[in-house]
Amino acid sequence: MGCKNCKPDYFQDERIKKATEYIQLDMEVLMSSLQTGQTYGISDAYVGMTDKVLTRMIFIN
Repeated sequence: MGCKNCKPDYFQDERIKKATEYIQLDMEVLMSSLQTGQTYGISDAYVGMTDKVLTRMIFIN
């Protein structure tokens, strides 16, 4: 799961470097930072290895 990177790296010919297009999120760290009963939402999350499907994620602890 990841989010769109607002400052990706570019090649000299101004093509985006695909490896920097998305920022991978560590869900284990995210979940461990939530207090009991707390929720956290990500409105523009992307899931998938190749197709990158846009979705909304809600985490509840």
